[in-house]
Amino acid sequence: MLAKKLPITLIGVLTIVTARASAGDCALEALLFGTDIDLSTENTTQRRTPAAAYSSTDNEYLIVWFDTRNPGNNDIFAQRLSAAGTLLGTNIPVMEFPDAQIDPDVVYNGADNQYLASWRTQQAGFFNDARGRRLAADGTLVGSDFFIGTGGFEISMAYNSTDNQFLSSGRASGIRGQRITNAGTLIGGDFIIASAGAPAPNGEIAYNPTANEYCATWRNQSDQNLQGQRISASGTLLGSAVLISPIFPASGRAASVAFDPVADQYLIIFGEFQDNEIMGQLVSSSGTLIGGNFPIATGLVSSPSPSLRYSAASQAYLGAWQNGFTIVAQLLNSDGTPTGDPLSIAPGTATGRPRIAYNDTSGEFIIVWSDNRNLGKGQEDSFAQRIVVLEKEEVFGDLDGDCVVGATDLLILLVNWGQCDNCDGCLADLNGDCTVGASDLLALLANWG
Repeated sequence: MLAKKLPITLIGVLTIVTARASAGDCALEALLFGTDIDLSTENTTQRRTPAAAYSSTDNEYLIVWFDTRNPGNNDIFAQRLSAAGTLLGTNIPVMEFPDAQIDPDVVYNGADNQYLASWRTQQAGFFNDARGRRLAADGTLVGSDFFIGTGGFEISMAYNSTDNQFLSSGRASGIRGQRITNAGTLIGGDFIIASAGAPAPNGEIAYNPTANEYCATWRNQSDQNLQGQRISASGTLLGSAVLISPIFPASGRAASVAFDPVADQYLIIFGEFQDNEIMGQLVSSSGTLIGGNFPIATGLVSSPSPSLRYSAASQAYLGAWQNGFTIVAQLLNSDGTPTGDPLSIAPGTATGRPRIAYNDTSGEFIIVWSDNRNLGKGQEDSFAQRIVVLEKEEVFGDLDGDCVVGATDLLILLVNWGQCDNCDGCLADLNGDCTVGASDLLALLANWG
């Protein structure tokens, strides 16, 4: 079963129930929520390699990409997107410069309600270095762009919510790290994360709020394996590099990593170079492998560069990767095993690797990617798709999270009858109109049992 869609005409905007059934009562599955969204508002030859971040303060996303609308330039543009999938304003020029700016990343700073965008530049004097720029929640540019470090290839950013600062990792002569304050100033100089084994490409870096430290990943080309490194909040390497997998990872971005605070462990996923498979590995917070490598997806037609994010609401991960000209998304249990059916997104038109952002207000995800469906108009666009997570047997109207629509759910609905006090947290408002009424009752009764 592929590309199963949620009936948005029935439920409107979905609020994930936080008082869920206990884990294991019902299997989880991911569902496409609505249609995909064209993020571009201008005619441009190419908009490629998008990345996304979520603002928990304003309940919206910011997506960044590199853009060729200015003749002779590769610039960085952005677009705000509401949690409901509506474009907010027009495309935002983050960095316009005669030389190329490519392969951006973006992270959100919840303490200051700002974003930090970063990219690889080819400006004279900064060739292939990493640069960045802050954006306010409304997309307004905050200050000028600034030099981050020499590691501009495959740049990855993580926000430290404990110390209100950032850590970047990127590739230059080895894998290099750089700490950055919330105001966009560098903390000390950049430091070497890995130099042995001709490390390339870089993988993602993730923040562990439990231990207040990071986990970085990269491909070791000499030994043809995947490695990782714990890094303290102060930028000190903790222990030695960890052999995550003896398998040679695919090109692109070496790996994607996400932290599960409940299990106190990381899940790292990566593409296999030769066999076109997605593999996974659990790693404890202390850097110890939990079990061995395991397959997540096999029989792919291309070497994938996957993306991974963790859902606190579902206590599960969402992984996504490109398979030929299609984006595939797969929900993963906390142990990394797939649950539910894989989702097929933009079949036949996806031209670039996906990236995921997690909405910690609703518990849903958004996936962004490059797409060529508008090539007839001379465009390669950036698109987005919302993904929700439900209990597999869950039906709309199951308000108490026991996987059955029954008398208790009816009582909850009747107790909440009328105008909602809080539209974002109105449990029995099934159709999203901020009122619990007859249409919600009919939706509940239609799914009775």
